[in-house]
Amino acid sequence: MTSKYHAVLFTKKACTPCAETHALLNQVLTKEPELGPYVSTMLKDNHTALIVAYELDTYPTLMVVDRNGEETFRMVGGKKIREYLPGILHTIQAIDKNETCCRH
Repeated sequence: MTSKYHAVLFTKKACTPCAETHALLNQVLTKEPELGPYVSTMLKDNHTALIVAYELDTYPTLMVVDRNGEETFRMVGGKKIREYLPGILHTIQAIDKNETCCRH
């Protein structure tokens, strides 16, 4: 992760809101592939250490973390995440571009 912030979408199997949210993310990334570097998806079963460390128990969960992996923001629930996900990714991109252009 090279940007200041990164979005992480945590999902689990057999979860309709998770599948719907992942499908929306795929649509967003198909339409705007430049947002890809600002988001990762993690399946609960494959990342148990992170699930425990971040104390996740509801899915889907969208987190924004900084370069050190520290949580800066958390949103839970498919409907809410689907509503705000594109804007969150655009915000992370804008912060990254501002930081890149203005670094001394």
